Amino acid sequence: MHAIARKPVVIGISGSTRSISGKPRQGTIIDIVKRSHSEAELRQAFSEDDTPDAEKHVKQLGIRHGDGFNLYKNERKKTKRDTTFSNTEVALAAALYGAKEAGAEVLHVQLNRYFLPTPRPAKLKELKDLLLRADGLVLATPVYFGDRSLLIGNLIDLIRGDAELKAALAGKIMGGIAVAAKRNGGQETSLIYQLMDMLDIGFLGVGNDWRTTAQYGGTCHAGDVGMMASDSVGIDTAAGVGRRVGTVALMNRMGEDHQLQGKHRLVFLVAQDKDEVALRYAQALSQQASHAEVTLIDVTKLKIHSCQACDICPATVGVDKDSRCIITKRDDDMQSVYDTLRDADVIVPVTFNPVDREGLESPYQSLMERLRFMRRSNYMLSDRLIAPLVLEEIGAGQNLHIRMITSLIRQHSIVTKPILAYFRHGVALNDTEVVQQFAALNQTARNITRGRLLLYANTAESIEYKTVGYFSDQFEDAQEKARISAQIHQDRVHRYRTEVHARLAPAKAPAL
Repeated sequence: MHAIARKPVVIGISGSTRSISGKPRQGTIIDIVKRSHSEAELRQAFSEDDTPDAEKHVKQLGIRHGDGFNLYKNERKKTKRDTTFSNTEVALAAALYGAKEAGAEVLHVQLNRYFLPTPRPAKLKELKDLLLRADGLVLATPVYFGDRSLLIGNLIDLIRGDAELKAALAGKIMGGIAVAAKRNGGQETSLIYQLMDMLDIGFLGVGNDWRTTAQYGGTCHAGDVGMMASDSVGIDTAAGVGRRVGTVALMNRMGEDHQLQGKHRLVFLVAQDKDEVALRYAQALSQQASHAEVTLIDVTKLKIHSCQACDICPATVGVDKDSRCIITKRDDDMQSVYDTLRDADVIVPVTFNPVDREGLESPYQSLMERLRFMRRSNYMLSDRLIAPLVLEEIGAGQNLHIRMITSLIRQHSIVTKPILAYFRHGVALNDTEVVQQFAALNQTARNITRGRLLLYANTAESIEYKTVGYFSDQFEDAQEKARISAQIHQDRVHRYRTEVHARLAPAKAPAL
């Protein structure tokens, strides 16, 4: 592994008002995370706080008596809630364990100790100083009506309103965890709203990692305090968030002492257009990218057959250049799109969203569904930077920027703030801001690319798609699957080492 000057710092942020207020008997969350040597050991440490008999008794009391609240309150005193970790904190501990596994230094922040009923500037200054240390954040929130908590909202407002903090955290990595009392209780909507807010203030976003489901983050199921450790799915996805944040933060640090020689590879994918408005705008922006090798694919001019939703995908499994979708018709242009995207550093899907949709060409959804092949081919687009560009006429309101983020983050990618150009009478009203954001994107792309090349050229671990939710698999023989997976991994490592040699050079030492 490439050596770095210091470990990246990942801070776990607890956004629950239930966060522990007393002194826990088994030590702090960081104590438990540091002494745990496996997820099972971590879960066991928090399982000691589960109180199934008390919970069962409380439920019975609430059913049998009209004065259920007072009885519940008295019963909860026996469970020592003030010295019991909240469900949000237990899920967060799993994420911090994952970040520790990825090589990060981990810290824990409870927002209820900083955002008090009566504001205390000294406490907010203390929080700000902690945040300035971060290379990555994991935001853990209880679900409130499908949204993130007030405390998480307070944090976002703090960063948004503090110019120094916002500038220092721009380009840092974030991932999210959401905890709800029901299995489908709004976890994913909470994660998406939180993600969009954090992208808007300059963070780069990731979901949970390939070992679980590679989706929006940690989706956790627990209601009464002390029940989180029993949700193995939630714990696993939360740990996956920590690993993602820790790994990408490490990737950023690895690239700091190298420079990218030549141009980074940027691909525009025009996926919805009318009268070539999006095509021409992308062409104009490409003139602003002097340090990028730009490829512009107008998908509206291609023949893209619909995804067949195969049980087994890809149809042909092998190294990346040999993997194949089952659709092999001569008039299907998708293979050329796959080949181009596979070598990209940054991908900019582009859409034009007019009020009058007559004459609109929109292969957008066909494109997104056909990219399923790249996800299931051991995440061919892993850690590529994704930046949607949406040209929208005032009043059109299609929310394509959110849809692109939520679709493409599932490629195990890194997402950044969507670029929104607002049109009126054929003119972009915020063209200057768009150009500035595009320039910042290209700088971020160079930073991310350096670290990705180094990390992937030196990693001993293969990235594999897990068929969660499916009984079918390409392989009946586990040994054959392992052999092919190893072959794919070795091919990728070889390609990345070749790229490191061709594209990277040690950074020049600053002049004295």
